[in-house]
Amino acid sequence: MGMTGDHKNKFWVEPLAGLGNRMQVLASAYFLAEKYHKRLCILWNNNSDLAADFGDIFEWIPEVDIITVTTDGYRTKPLLRLKSERLRKKLMTKCSFVTEVDKWDGMSSEKICRMVDEGVRDAGDIYLKSWKPFTPVYEDRGITLDFLKPSAEVCLRGKDLFDRIGADTVGVHIRRTDHEEAIANSPISAFLAQMQKELERNPECRFFVATDDHEVENEIAQRFGEGVFFKDNKSWGRNQTDGMLDACVDLWALSRCGKILGSKGSTFGMIAAKLGSKELEIVRK
Repeated sequence: MGMTGDHKNKFWVEPLAGLGNRMQVLASAYFLAEKYHKRLCILWNNNSDLAADFGDIFEWIPEVDIITVTTDGYRTKPLLRLKSERLRKKLMTKCSFVTEVDKWDGMSSEKICRMVDEGVRDAGDIYLKSWKPFTPVYEDRGITLDFLKPSAEVCLRGKDLFDRIGADTVGVHIRRTDHEEAIANSPISAFLAQMQKELERNPECRFFVATDDHEVENEIAQRFGEGVFFKDNKSWGRNQTDGMLDACVDLWALSRCGKILGSKGSTFGMIAAKLGSKELEIVRK
């Protein structure tokens, strides 16, 4: 049972992988930390999966500790790498509940949620790593992302774009690059067909498209012309900070749209829909 005030037990969480994955992990951790009165401590890894510090993309969260760590090689960040390894080793031995949720292969999401909830409830300090959620983030409306606010830099970069989005704007998230499930199950042709159906239902609608592939932007623009718009002067790639800042702009822009057309298996569209409490329709071939 956690203690009160500054002596609360600590919930150390290290979210892994890309932006959407990390946000769903943070939603789970924040919810359980509140539920069991523990102080949330976020180990934030600026690496090739997400090349930005926490403060680059989010506002600081009151009453939450955020510690920068790394898994990069010793040549690039030798001191931070050494400190990170020491901290992880300390937590592995100090905490009474230690787990890497994403390594629980073959277990249903319901069982994962139950086991983590029991572990957090009965433990003192906790250290948990994951890229997958361990609470029913998308099913339970009581689990929110309200504590995660875009940074001032993200708001500044996105201001003009956000002002263009209205109730008749349909958000379109087309995930490509290395996402095999989205590429195989949500092809461009299926998005083009679904966008045409949206136009037939509402000729006044316009499309905001967020994608990680410049060629996709060109193809969509050729098809829909002035009926579609994108983030201007966009930087590409999660392995550089500008690219991550613009990805955050895309995410919050999608969350403001009237509805969202998403890619199969991509957490990015799911998180955008959760942020804005919007309908998400997964586009399939």
